[in-house]
Amino acid sequence: MDLTTIEANKIHFIYQNMAGGLTQFSTNINSVPFTPDYMIIHTIHYEPSNNDAQGPYMLYCDLIGSDIGIFGVTSTDAVHNIPSPIPTPKLYFKLGRPVNGTVTFQIRTTNPVQTYNLAGEMTICLEFVKLKAEKPQLVR
Repeated sequence: MDLTTIEANKIHFIYQNMAGGLTQFSTNINSVPFTPDYMIIHTIHYEPSNNDAQGPYMLYCDLIGSDIGIFGVTSTDAVHNIPSPIPTPKLYFKLGRPVNGTVTFQIRTTNPVQTYNLAGEMTICLEFVKLKAEKPQLVR
C-alpha cells in the first residue's frame, strides 16, 4: 500500500475503563465521512489493575472479524499498576466499506474459548484511510 496516495483520513481514539470485569465493550464510530479502504491500528495500550490475571491477551474487533492486536499483563504490571503496551508496528486491515455505527471489541486469551475479566483501562488509536483512485495509464 502506497500511503503517498491518501485522499482522506480520520483518526479515532477509544478509551474504555474495564472496571467491573468486562470481557467486551462497544463504541460508536460515526465520524468517518468517507468509505475507508483501510483501518490502521496505531496503538493498543492497556493499564492493568491489581486483580488482572497474567498473560497475553488478544483484542477482537467485529468490524474486521478477527483479532486486531495483542497486549499483555505480567505479575509486575498488575501489582505495581504499570502500563503494559507491547510495541508493534502499525497493523493494516482492508475495509472497503462504510464505518458508521457500533463497533464491538472483545478481550480474548491465547485459548480462544476462554475469556478473562479485566479491570484496568484500555486506549486504542485507530486511523481510517481512503486512498486516491489510480488513474488508468494510457498504453501506446
